[in-house]
Amino acid sequence: LGILLFDYDLARSRYLGVVDEYVGLREPACRLHPEAAAVNGLTMGDLRGRCLDHPRVITLLQRTDLLIAHNAPFDRRFMEALFPIVKTKKWCCSMSGINWLAKGFPNRRLQDLLQRHGIFSTYAHRAQADVRATLELLTWQQSDGSTYLAELLGRQKWQERSG
Repeated sequence: LGILLFDYDLARSRYLGVVDEYVGLREPACRLHPEAAAVNGLTMGDLRGRCLDHPRVITLLQRTDLLIAHNAPFDRRFMEALFPIVKTKKWCCSMSGINWLAKGFPNRRLQDLLQRHGIFSTYAHRAQADVRATLELLTWQQSDGSTYLAELLGRQKWQERSG
């Protein structure tokens, strides 16, 4: 799990910087799927005996106004199961909340978008590296001077819990 808390001035559409962060691993309750291990490079040896710092994560989540994830519906299901507090939060998806295809990108996959912007992570598909790289992508200054983050937040296509 990777969490990066940052300040943003919504009125001025300005990213102000990182305020706090957390990264943690946990031992899965089921067998580690070989495809997952191949993608993120983690083995049961890396995860055995590991657990998330729930009080720390909850404290960070209490400080947030909005949760942003690339493919938010996937992350939201995972997070709601572990931390029910996220059910009360607004979510924003950087994959569907920005029209990457209209901007000339061939797809919306995070690693491809990062590569197209010259953003390289030594640990792709690892939570904290992906979170930092996503923030770098979202704060990327476009040719008109705006950022993807300003566009994403300006659209206000935030997912709230319905029902």
